[in-house]
Amino acid sequence: MSLKFKRIGITRQKHMQVVCCEDAVMVKPVKNTKFDEYLEFPCPFTFKIMGLANVNLTDQILAKLQVIAPGDYAPKVKPSSKGNYEAVSIVATVTSKEHIEQIYTEIGGIEDVRYIL
Repeated sequence: MSLKFKRIGITRQKHMQVVCCEDAVMVKPVKNTKFDEYLEFPCPFTFKIMGLANVNLTDQILAKLQVIAPGDYAPKVKPSSKGNYEAVSIVATVTSKEHIEQIYTEIGGIEDVRYIL
């Protein structure tokens, strides 16, 4: 029996690819970015996460983010025109390129997340 994979999301910057196999979601880790060439750390960094609209998406994102980058967050949530998806923007203070990569990987691993920019 062979497994069939389908791509369900790729970020614009191609930092992360999410593939789906039946009920399991696997996230390709974000590595070898060039954030350290363009940013001075620590600095505020905006993450825009798009996922399925449900009452828990923002809470799931905040729970993962608090473990990686503790802080007080004021996420901005914008629903899609049909209400099936929502975009969550969060500004976090990051300390290194590895820190950014870890956040991309961890948040991207949430089941309802489709894209993270």
